[in-house]
Amino acid sequence: MNRDNSAPPDTVLVTGASGLLGNAVVARLRARGSRVVATDLTPRSSDVIACDVTDGAALDAIVVREGVTGIVHCGAISGPMLSRDAPRTIIDINIGGTTNVLETARLRHLRRVVFCSSITVYGNTAEAAVPETTATTPTSVYAATKVAGEALISAYTAQYGVDGIALRLGTVYGPGRRTACFVRTMLENARDGSPTVLPFGRDFPRQYIFVDDAAEAIVRAWDVESPEHRVFNVTAGSHLTMAGVAEVAAGVVPGITVRLEDGPDPDDPDRQGPLSLDRVEAELGFHAHWTLAEGIRTYAGTLFEEAGNHD
Repeated sequence: MNRDNSAPPDTVLVTGASGLLGNAVVARLRARGSRVVATDLTPRSSDVIACDVTDGAALDAIVVREGVTGIVHCGAISGPMLSRDAPRTIIDINIGGTTNVLETARLRHLRRVVFCSSITVYGNTAEAAVPETTATTPTSVYAATKVAGEALISAYTAQYGVDGIALRLGTVYGPGRRTACFVRTMLENARDGSPTVLPFGRDFPRQYIFVDDAAEAIVRAWDVESPEHRVFNVTAGSHLTMAGVAEVAAGVVPGITVRLEDGPDPDDPDRQGPLSLDRVEAELGFHAHWTLAEGIRTYAGTLFEEAGNHD
């Protein structure tokens, strides 16, 4: 159930607002008329406030000054491929930053915190469907910080009444992604007339979700009144090997040529079964709008247009 339209308007603080997902969430919220306070460690536009989530006092000051009523927490080290040789940094940002978000939510009695978790929390799973009740067995420090973030939300909810929801997001792709991305690599190589050649991935599964769909799920988590559960899987329902993803991409974008060997992605080696979406569909009413083919086609158009503008 969504919030009553007669309720006082919310002011949503979005951390990580210059990143792929945070930027999309800000745009979606503002497009529907919500008041948004956008923050990021490195603002990329004038309407984003500089704020390091590891600075709890600075975060709290913004919440108080701007009359924030809740937080969508996208600000973090955003994948296991980043800061691999700096686990302390990952811990400080992902766990410390989430603690600061929850502390200001506790102190200022905020309405809700939506936390961007990750399917990496599951580690390796069986090939069967993966519901949210599956044990979390992280195999990277990054994934462990996401498990810790979920545990902190659960504890703050139980002990202090903070209203938190965690979304275990699949691999988010689309315009604006700056970190390593197989889809972007294929598209950029096709644009430049080069093949994509990787010594892994042919038999390795991926569960992609287009950035607009991921943002929609986050907004639905922000809006929902009283969900039965507080942790949700979020993917687009696509569970394909990287070879299968390449086949889809080649079907919608001319010039894609991909050669892969077997084996896991060394940056993100967990093998997982298809995530169950029963809970997110029933309680948040979320159904992905973008098929993989449609998302890749749209992403390609954006990348090719950007390249043309720089010629």
